[in-house]
Amino acid sequence: MLAPIIFCHYGMSNYLRYTLLSSKLSNPDKNIYLIGDEENEKLCNELGVKHIKYSEFDNSQLIFKFNKSFKFISGKKHGREEWTRFVFLRWFYICEFIYLYDIDSFWHFDSDNLIVANLFHKESLFNKFDNTEQCGGICMNGYISSKKITKLYVHHILDLFNDIEFLNIQKEKCEKNENLAFTEMAAYNHFKKVFKINSVRLNNIYFGDTFDDCIAFSDGMVQTKEKYNGYKIKEIYINANNDFYFKFNSTQEYIKVNSINLSWMPFSVVLRLFLIFCKSKMPLIRIIRKVFTRNYEKINFNSYSYYEKIIDKLAYEYIKLKY
Repeated sequence: MLAPIIFCHYGMSNYLRYTLLSSKLSNPDKNIYLIGDEENEKLCNELGVKHIKYSEFDNSQLIFKFNKSFKFISGKKHGREEWTRFVFLRWFYICEFIYLYDIDSFWHFDSDNLIVANLFHKESLFNKFDNTEQCGGICMNGYISSKKITKLYVHHILDLFNDIEFLNIQKEKCEKNENLAFTEMAAYNHFKKVFKINSVRLNNIYFGDTFDDCIAFSDGMVQTKEKYNGYKIKEIYINANNDFYFKFNSTQEYIKVNSINLSWMPFSVVLRLFLIFCKSKMPLIRIIRKVFTRNYEKINFNSYSYYEKIIDKLAYEYIKLKY
């Protein structure tokens, strides 16, 4: 069985339709699952994404243990208990899901990631690792090669929630930084050191292309002068096939991008990138672009021609007919 793509999301967000749909367009042979709730079930049915309700697992022993063990530890200014609880809990839902459906290897991204590459072609590179990482190397995301790793991870989280000495250290950190909270990232960082996990950064450039850690961080790439929701972002370029590229600051070389993490971005940025990606799925537009488009054309998020707007509209209508 092909390694599926698994997302988790509660409620509805304006970007969710487009990130789910980009995953389907770029990975037509993979099963794509959203573990979610009643609010996003209708959208999944519209798009042909397999929807699994969190509530299916709420009476399981594993979820019971999590609910009993979870402790919200944060600085005075953090104040996001529901979000903090969810970033831990999603891994317990994922663990229940993959064991119930006998899924071993799988892909997992935050739901605001725009996937624009066929992930099957990357799996042979990552199979030799336990898992890949994002968030600067302190969160388990991307490719997970075995369900045993997921199970080991969630049981380690439970152990940490019952480790008084460890929790006191987290409390001290949050007292010193009032915006900080103990999240699954700190738990994963501890987990990979204790168990000597064989992991690799997902944005590692030695594989010939890259997965974006976060568009709002430079990571050595050229950034825009403009800010979006207060953040400068990586400049994005396209070639005649509508593939996405970043550009290195040091060498000015371009590197192909397989996914873009759109955390904190305005909806206009999400939609613009999605529409550009749609055009790569339209044969006629691909032919036209190969004739008239130069390679590594920079995307301008603030203004673009009426011609591009018309083509964007046609691309979107084409995709709507298919989905």
